[in-house]
Amino acid sequence: GEMTVDAEGSIEEAGVKTMEIREEEITEFMAPELLESIMKSREEGKNVYEAEFHADTDRYFMSVFLFEYFFHTGSPFEGKQMVNRCFLSPLEKEYYRVTDGCFCMEEGREDNGPVKGIQDKLIRYWHEYPEVLRKVFQRAFLGAGTLFTLRPTEVDWKSVLVKMFLDYKECSCGFRGFSRELVDCKNGTLACPKCGKIYYVLSNGMDRILLAQGEKLYECQTGRHAFDKDTVTGIVVENKNHKGLYGIKNLSKGEWRGFFPNGETKDIGQNQGIPIWDGMTLRFELGEDWSLRLLRKTEEGESEEHESDDRESKSGSD
Repeated sequence: GEMTVDAEGSIEEAGVKTMEIREEEITEFMAPELLESIMKSREEGKNVYEAEFHADTDRYFMSVFLFEYFFHTGSPFEGKQMVNRCFLSPLEKEYYRVTDGCFCMEEGREDNGPVKGIQDKLIRYWHEYPEVLRKVFQRAFLGAGTLFTLRPTEVDWKSVLVKMFLDYKECSCGFRGFSRELVDCKNGTLACPKCGKIYYVLSNGMDRILLAQGEKLYECQTGRHAFDKDTVTGIVVENKNHKGLYGIKNLSKGEWRGFFPNGETKDIGQNQGIPIWDGMTLRFELGEDWSLRLLRKTEEGESEEHESDDRESKSGSD
């Protein structure tokens, strides 16, 4: 069988391909189903092992490759359990990984956690990256990676990498890091840990866009191309007449629509802008609503969201 690639770059399975594998080619990159086939060939007394290869097999390899790319730490399964065992051959080691192993960062499986001195970079960087990356690896390697339907596809990885790009912030003061390093403020905004620059959170309920002076918006956030993280479609600028009041300038060819707490609406064409106000909602090209809701103190001292009809509060003028 052959593999075909569609316009989005995804592998289309057009059958199963049989491949020959030698003992010295067995590594942690090898998918569980290949190792199962190898063991079967070995039991049949064959010197050159035959294994079945298909689209999901490639996706397993891709997950292991990306794991090593991000953490430079060896096999995703090389935790306490495997380190404390003695294996006679690479095949025995990898077959144990398939039958008895588990991902060394699997939730609730501290018995196979990472080992200091061997997986130091994994221990150091695991929580430095955004949660979206951690979750996709936990999904990919659940059940020792044997669950075909959970293996991330090319589209899944594209989505994760784009989200990571958008989550990474470079402040004019020199701070660089993912948004988890920003300081949570009591009113729902975030602040640069170095200079205190305020980021306002625009959310569609699932994802968020962080708005601060100089921050850019991209086609993958506001437009029709989900993976275009290079085309700038908007920028946050300070109002020329009102210092401290910021707005979003539309740099795209599409038309946006803004909804204000007092019921007013505004069409925002190319090179036009909308002020960043508490209670505002912004509808980009695809018709999805993104809203900004600050928190305020109640009489009991707890925070709650502003009601959308609060006409007085303007986040840019705080």
